[in-house]
Amino acid sequence: MSKLYLKEQFVEKYSHENDKELETVVMEDAIFVGADAFRGCESLTDAYFGFDITRISHGAFIDCKSLKDVWFAIIDKDKIVEIAEDAFDGCNQDITFHIFSTAIDNKYLNSYARRHHFRVVGMM
Repeated sequence: MSKLYLKEQFVEKYSHENDKELETVVMEDAIFVGADAFRGCESLTDAYFGFDITRISHGAFIDCKSLKDVWFAIIDKDKIVEIAEDAFDGCNQDITFHIFSTAIDNKYLNSYARRHHFRVVGMM
C-alpha cells in the first residue's frame, strides 16, 4: 500500500500525475491543489484534506478510477471550498465526501456533491 503525506500548502499541478502505486494521499496543510495534480492515479482510493483547503483545481483527480472516499477535516459549515467542475471527472461514480459533523451542512461541498451525485456523510 502506497500512502503519501504532503506537507505543502500548494500542491503543484501535475506533481503526482500517473502515479500508479499511490493508494492514499493525505494533504493536512493543503490550501490549494493544482490542475491535474493526481491525474491518472488509478490506484488512489482515499484523499484526505485538512482544515485549510480552499481550492481543488481543474482535473485534480481526473481519471482516478478507484477513488471512493474524499475526507474533509473542515469544521466550519460556512468555509468556502471551491472545487472545479471537472476535478473528479473519470472517477468512480460512488464517491463519498466525508465531512466533520460541525460542517456537514457546508453549502459548497454539499452543492458540489449533489451536482455530481456523490454521497455525503458526517464523521465525528
